[in-house]
Amino acid sequence: MKVDQITSINQKKENFGVVATLMMERSIPELAAKAGEQVFAQRMYKASEFVRLMHEQHLMWSAHSFHNVQGRVDYQNRLVAVDPDGNVRYLARFTATFQAPDFDFRRFPFDEQYFHLTLDSIAPETVVTYRTIEKFSGLGGYPW
Repeated sequence: MKVDQITSINQKKENFGVVATLMMERSIPELAAKAGEQVFAQRMYKASEFVRLMHEQHLMWSAHSFHNVQGRVDYQNRLVAVDPDGNVRYLARFTATFQAPDFDFRRFPFDEQYFHLTLDSIAPETVVTYRTIEKFSGLGGYPW
């Protein structure tokens, strides 16, 4: 997850707002181009269309939720790209407010704060595990 902008910090409510992009990558061999099928580019889907495709093919998608979100997550877009080899990339750009009970402003303006966005898998860890995509994790800027 790449946090593009911290939009607000509220000490009393113990929360902060962000604009961020979530990227998930996964290989799904069942979605690879079939022998003899000519696919020259990535196939693009809206997230809802992709979930329907996965359901129709009886495949599991990495459903997720944010553990420490307050209120709703407003998505600007959610897209899925599938390359001819079945490599899948999910991108979701969103704004949301997250809970931050560990803020400590006693040394303001010389303090340091930690901003945690916790992503949970709906499926158990024995089925789906998340790992950091190093080049696409952190605060600010785009790596591509």
